[in-house]
Amino acid sequence: GRGGRPGRGAYSGEGCQCQDRRWEREICKGSPGSSDYHCTTEKFYCEDGREGRDGRDGRDGKEGQLGTLTLIQRSEVLPPDRPTATLAMPELKDKIYRLSLNQWQTKGGTASLLAPGSVIADQYREFLNRIDGSFQLVWNSDRSIADFYNQKITLNLKEDKQVEVSLPEEVWWEGTTSQENGVTQLVISNAILEREATELTRADFLGNGQNLTFSLVDLAGKSDLISTQFWIKYRTASGDRFRRFYDYRTRYEGNIPAELVTRNNNRFTLNLGKLPIEREFLKPGVPLDVELVAIRSFAGHSAEQKITWQGEIKR
Repeated sequence: GRGGRPGRGAYSGEGCQCQDRRWEREICKGSPGSSDYHCTTEKFYCEDGREGRDGRDGRDGKEGQLGTLTLIQRSEVLPPDRPTATLAMPELKDKIYRLSLNQWQTKGGTASLLAPGSVIADQYREFLNRIDGSFQLVWNSDRSIADFYNQKITLNLKEDKQVEVSLPEEVWWEGTTSQENGVTQLVISNAILEREATELTRADFLGNGQNLTFSLVDLAGKSDLISTQFWIKYRTASGDRFRRFYDYRTRYEGNIPAELVTRNNNRFTLNLGKLPIEREFLKPGVPLDVELVAIRSFAGHSAEQKITWQGEIKR
């Protein structure tokens, strides 16, 4: 079909004109004769309105497109395909989920297939075959898959019959993917949520001298799976008592060696007293400013968590 003709923009309207430019009105509140009765005079002003803008002329309508031909050389009705799907992880556990993809080929020369004089696009689509594929999620983790109820897996069937699997970034998982007899199988042996890698919290700051320790607890309880490295900036300030406005100086900055880190289940104890820090900065009463960074890694993923603390070394 032909595109329609554009309309013309209308002329603008004139702005409203003021009958009075300035006037006053007495406003009274309360009841006449009462103590709360009082009146004030308010002033009002008026300016003429501005003229509007003329409307713009419309644009020509777009020409319609030619019809297209789709050729399916089979007697059965072609069922719709389902090449992609997005489902919650628990929905897929230990089930075989089937996908399908109708494969097409684009060709030219539509006019040769129809009656002379047919008005139609030169390119047409021809059905080639139907591709079927399946996916299975095998959950071998000790953790319940119900913990991932709001995490969704996206499946995408490719023309080689393999299923492309995409897990959300929030899920860190360990496992294998295999393809056998048209079934793409994902076996997950361990999995955590990304936020669980950064749930460390300070527990204790105890001792002094070579026995000075800093302890943290993993609230998520996943430290048996996550590898952890610690970096620290240890700063002190002179003076008998801790004060916020002290000018701190760095006494040690760098990684904490693994031999100075002890893990008992989900509790970490860092032996700061054995870092290369001069003894005078490990004594009781010394004001401290500690910046600790935990680098947490699992299954090729990594996240950092910063923990800060200020206080005095206890006696």
